[in-house]
Amino acid sequence: MGGDYYDVLELSDERLGLAIADVSGKGVPAAILIASVRSALQAQCAREGLSVADILEHLNDMVFRDTANNKLIGSISHFSLIPPTTSGGSKPPTTPGTPTITAYQFGPGLTVSWSASSKINSNDPNIAGYEVYRSTSQTSGFSNISGDSFSTGSFNSGVLVTGTAYNDTTASDGVTYYYKAAAFNVSGDDSASSAASAGICAPRGFPGLCY
Repeated sequence: MGGDYYDVLELSDERLGLAIADVSGKGVPAAILIASVRSALQAQCAREGLSVADILEHLNDMVFRDTANNKLIGSISHFSLIPPTTSGGSKPPTTPGTPTITAYQFGPGLTVSWSASSKINSNDPNIAGYEVYRSTSQTSGFSNISGDSFSTGSFNSGVLVTGTAYNDTTASDGVTYYYKAAAFNVSGDDSASSAASAGICAPRGFPGLCY
């Protein structure tokens, strides 16, 4: 327990304040004083539009007034304001719609379809395509079945599904599957994966017979 103090404080105008402080002395008295300094600093940071100079001037007055014999026994060794930042980069695509599945008796696998993703801002990169994921559980174990666009370590849009439907010809007959889809733009930014589809049994020649 002592008088060392550092903190990151959120100001009312979305700036951040970074404070590093120390007080002379040790133990409980130093801890009590630095707690007082912290409370006073938080109160000043909550006020609208104050500069560093304003915050430290008010803080100095409060500490001076409340310190025994008006002696300087504490100091803020660093306090700076960090302005809010906004990302200048593009945003990833919106999340595709939950896939729906069509099974064909005696047919070639399962057809997975979903509603298209879109750009969030008009100047964001265009949608390049989709990856499709499959699992035998609705909550876990999904793996890519359409082609991994980052399998080589760099983005390869050529393996993406360019439409909003995919024919899963590797589905095993009689097994119930669940599907998800994720969108990628031409820069390689990906959306969150869609919600999992409802389960559907791959065809095996006799409807309703699933493992």
